[in-house]
Amino acid sequence: MNPTTFEYQINMREYHTAVYFGFVNRYRTMLQIFLVVAAVALLCTAGGFFGVIPVIRFPSYIFLGYLIWLLILLAQVEHGVLKMTKLPENPLNRTLRLTFGRDQFKVETPSNTDKAVHQIANLFFVFELSNLFMIYLDPANTILLPVRVMNGEQRAALRTLLKHWSIDVLSSMPVENAIITSGGVKVGEIDPKTMASKKVPGLYFAGEIIDVDAYTGGFNLQIAWATGKAAGEAAAEYLTEQ
Repeated sequence: MNPTTFEYQINMREYHTAVYFGFVNRYRTMLQIFLVVAAVALLCTAGGFFGVIPVIRFPSYIFLGYLIWLLILLAQVEHGVLKMTKLPENPLNRTLRLTFGRDQFKVETPSNTDKAVHQIANLFFVFELSNLFMIYLDPANTILLPVRVMNGEQRAALRTLLKHWSIDVLSSMPVENAIITSGGVKVGEIDPKTMASKKVPGLYFAGEIIDVDAYTGGFNLQIAWATGKAAGEAAAEYLTEQ
């Protein structure tokens, strides 16, 4: 991506989008429960109205409690937004200038010439919503970049830069630095229940000596533990029988 600069001010609609996006993520589980309770209350009310089931009021009372809770939270969110607009550091009054390069981007505030350079590889997370990009420098610091300040080509390039960031592989590290190995004893030559060799009686395999590997360490550890347990128990039983 060629160096591209965006200069803008966040408007209230975009700020609201970011605030409610954070709200939904924070209370996601509770909101899912609220929707389930609402559906159950609706079904019970409709069933009782049409005489399909006896009238059950308890789900409606739970729904009412959740609804009051949700309204209180929404009121707190709006109060926080209103309070923010009265602060001197109100983000709606700040002009930001973002300049994106291949591996990093620079954030400037032309009014006071504050500058900060961030490496794209070190970004915590990036969300692309319908009207803005939310660029998380870390869990507590977010930069909002509106879609309205860019054309379609710039948006596609920015999406690729921020969400499909890639690196150039120059060479592989030596085997001494390896933490996962690929290759080994073929799984077709091993009994999957006991991890015993199908060719040599009394021989058992576990872990990375087997020709299995996964993309992340957690899966490889699970493979090692599961096959180790199965092989150990089967080997002990084999020795007992001998």
